[in-house]
Amino acid sequence: MKRIFLTSIMSLLILISNAQQINLKLLPDIISSSDQNIEQKFTEYFSALTGSVTNESDINIIFELRDSILIDLQRVIENYYYAMDQHQYQTWENVEIELDTIGFRVIYAEGIYVGLDVAPILVPKIKKYASEEFKLYANFRNEYAKSLGGEYPFANVYGAFNVVYAGEKLIKNYPQSYYTQLIVDDFMNSLFLVTDIHKATTSSDGVSGCYYSDFTYQFYPYFSDCSAIEKIIVEKPNSSYINILKELYGNMSDIFIQENKPKELSVIYAVVTDKSDSRDIITEKIYNYLNSGFGIVHNLTIDNGSVTEYYACYRFYSDKSKAEVALNIIKPDFPESKIIEILVVDPYQNAKMRNNQ
Repeated sequence: MKRIFLTSIMSLLILISNAQQINLKLLPDIISSSDQNIEQKFTEYFSALTGSVTNESDINIIFELRDSILIDLQRVIENYYYAMDQHQYQTWENVEIELDTIGFRVIYAEGIYVGLDVAPILVPKIKKYASEEFKLYANFRNEYAKSLGGEYPFANVYGAFNVVYAGEKLIKNYPQSYYTQLIVDDFMNSLFLVTDIHKATTSSDGVSGCYYSDFTYQFYPYFSDCSAIEKIIVEKPNSSYINILKELYGNMSDIFIQENKPKELSVIYAVVTDKSDSRDIITEKIYNYLNSGFGIVHNLTIDNGSVTEYYACYRFYSDKSKAEVALNIIKPDFPESKIIEILVVDPYQNAKMRNNQ
């Protein structure tokens, strides 16, 4: 009886909130088919979203309620999506619209539903009542959600940098803020997606492409859009990372993959500044370097004999002379930097240290 009552009330509910119409005709039935706990959480969130909002605390509570239901709602919508019949496919667009009006963005990969993230809510209320740091936080969340999805997970370089650009001011101006702590991981990962890029050319076709992370050269899933960096440089000249991106675009790591030599796909000369037995330590070092204006962009995982080592790397090349030039560039700021020789023997295994350096 309770579920029938909830569905009836919410199906009839039409109101104005966030300067947009909320007219839930489909979601109530979808939610009522889930377990009671999810239904209660959804009702609590919806009541807060459409209730009285008079200060930042009210807004933050709504954001937290939205986050608390996100994973559960994602699962409910996933079950609905993959169980849809032909009639329901025709109304899926309306489901998506309803989700958007209450603050949830549908994420697609290759045109297929893969999850939910957040969409803008309470825009007039945030403008009226929220502090500057909360406004920056809300904008960051929206930009991050917009950057997700797509056929290739690392290809949306421009969208990832919009995330970085949205978070820069919050991190710089409010380093100790509660909201800053909430975005750091997503900010850092988005920054790496823009900067940990290299070019690779394969012997089979001689075509050069851009790829994300380590020494990858497989189009899926590692394809990256390095041409977006040029657009970023033009459109976001005030970013604190712009000089790093200019340097990266003008001098990108570059390797040649010899696909006809399976035991020695590529010999690579990497200019490294730091080594650790912990990937997390290297990740933090690279993040700090980028925030200090140094273009140390690669986080390398290399097997050295029976030991796995992690390196912070400025650039790497198949051409040793290019590595020597890069070493001279970085040496004044990093006197301990050096060139190491690396061997790629399998695209699905860690690269190997050559000569056990």
